[in-house]
Amino acid sequence: MEQISDSVLLSQLEAAQNAVEEAVHHKGLLEMEIMRRMRERNAIGIPSDVFTCELKQANTYDQGRFTPLLELLSGDELEKVFTPEHQETVTVAERWNTVGLLAVARRYGGEVLRLVQEAKVAGAPRLSFKRK
Repeated sequence: MEQISDSVLLSQLEAAQNAVEEAVHHKGLLEMEIMRRMRERNAIGIPSDVFTCELKQANTYDQGRFTPLLELLSGDELEKVFTPEHQETVTVAERWNTVGLLAVARRYGGEVLRLVQEAKVAGAPRLSFKRK
C-alpha cells in the first residue's frame, strides 16, 4: 500500500465507503422482506436447515403504570420486585424488577397480570440471523 499515491488511496477509500453503504442498504432491504414474509405468515422464524432466522423483540415497561401494584402485592412479594426511591450518593428513583414482577404477575393473574401487561412497551423487532 505504501506505493499507492495519496490520490489513489483516497479514491479507494471512497469506493470502499460507497460499497459498504450499498451493502448496508441491501441488507436492510433483505431484512425488511424477511420480516414482511414473517408477518404475512404470522411467524417468528423462517425454517432452514442452514440458517437460524428468528424475529426477536425486547420489551420495556412503563414503570409508572406499576404504581397500583403497591396495594395489590403482599409485603414479601413487593420486597422482591420493588425498590422504593432512596438516597445513595444521589437520589435513586424507585424501580421495579420486571423479571421478578412478571413471575409474580403470572402467579397472581387477574388485576396484577393486567396491570403488568398494560405497562409493556414493545421494543422494535429485530432480526436474529446466523448460520447453524
